[in-house]
Amino acid sequence: MSDTIQAEFPFEEIRDDGTPEGDYFHRPNQLRALGYADSQIWSVIEGDEITQEDGRRLNFITYGPSGHYVNVIGYMATTEHHDGETYYEDSFLMEPYPEDFDDDPS
Repeated sequence: MSDTIQAEFPFEEIRDDGTPEGDYFHRPNQLRALGYADSQIWSVIEGDEITQEDGRRLNFITYGPSGHYVNVIGYMATTEHHDGETYYEDSFLMEPYPEDFDDDPS
């Protein structure tokens, strides 16, 4: 059974340039080739966008075990090991739609 924690990801991300600011890796095997264990490799999953009643737009990113491949933005590693069952769901505020935005052009 998995556990989802709704909070900012608590670990420093190791991306393709060795820093938290680089691009994500395309595949978990790229991180394995660098010596990371499966328990140190995380998938980064693009979540849904919601618009709240007050017009604020939120988007979600979920960090979880590396076995995911649907809606995956990429993969990264941490020095910490995960348990294979814990997910972190982080939300962030997006710019509001312009007043003249029409998502139904028909």
